[in-house]
Amino acid sequence: MIRRTLWVTILLVPAAGCTVNVKQVRIDASTLDAPMSNASVSTRCAYRLTSIADERPSGDLAGTLGANLITLENAPALIRERLLKSGIADAQGQGRGVEIRLMRLYMMENLYTRFPIVVYQAKIDGGDSFVVRSQLGEMSWSTDPARAHEGYARALQDANARLVNALNERCA
Repeated sequence: MIRRTLWVTILLVPAAGCTVNVKQVRIDASTLDAPMSNASVSTRCAYRLTSIADERPSGDLAGTLGANLITLENAPALIRERLLKSGIADAQGQGRGVEIRLMRLYMMENLYTRFPIVVYQAKIDGGDSFVVRSQLGEMSWSTDPARAHEGYARALQDANARLVNALNERCA
């Protein structure tokens, strides 16, 4: 009798309506205008941004934070805008051509840490490609969408600074 009651309980509990409401959170340039670090990085020699390709396998889906499903539309435009501020010229400008492939942009989380991930694959003048990855994480219990906005803003800033530093190392 106890065994039968246990099985009925196990089978009926999932049907009792235990659901999680998932909220979709859109991220765009206006929501990523979180306060940035004062340590800005700029290019030491002339580069021009020839292309940015969005090759994220998940498309506009940028991960989850708790019960929030995060999407980032038109990531190349956002990245272009931020890289132009670092001194890289647009495609018609002077300098060596830089091609960027956005490989990943998502939030990885576990119980204690959140890691906004940004990964670029870059080439200069069609040469060998190199990978640039943001390397930030935080310990937080918060699943507030504002925390996701801050995390992505910092991760994009970190990835862009690492890209600019890698370009500076390759100045001819």
